[in-house]
Amino acid sequence: MKKRIISVIPLVVVISLGCSKGGLPNAAKVSGSITYKGKDGVAKPVTAGTLMFFTKAGTYPIIIRSDGTYSASDIPFGESVVTIETESANPKNKTPEYGKGKADDEKKFKPSPRPDSAKGGGKVGAYVKIPEKYADKKTSGLTVTLDSGTHKKDWELTD
Repeated sequence: MKKRIISVIPLVVVISLGCSKGGLPNAAKVSGSITYKGKDGVAKPVTAGTLMFFTKAGTYPIIIRSDGTYSASDIPFGESVVTIETESANPKNKTPEYGKGKADDEKKFKPSPRPDSAKGGGKVGAYVKIPEKYADKKTSGLTVTLDSGTHKKDWELTD
């Protein structure tokens, strides 16, 4: 009986490593675009800032690209509350803080504007002011449920 158990252990390890594909088990890929329609009624791409997924497993910040898109992998399955902030791109702000830091499971998040890594760096998106409610997970009203595979989720923000 011992020989069988010992010979099965390496097989289980090999199978579990082969299935992970280098990422987290039970994790999804998600991408999309973010637009904001202000009082003028014209939808504009949100070209800088941070989109955050708050899951049961933790918080996952994603930098918004200068073309108004985002992409992420290794987001855990299940429902996520989503926040979107653009104040990190506001040239008038020196040290923005997001996530409010009020709940035990939230840490203050201090993103800094950085080059668009998806396009080789160098280009930083312009600041687009959006309503503050989208930066707080209690008031954003944004959620998504992810399962296996790749997902496309566009966010259309309004006043």
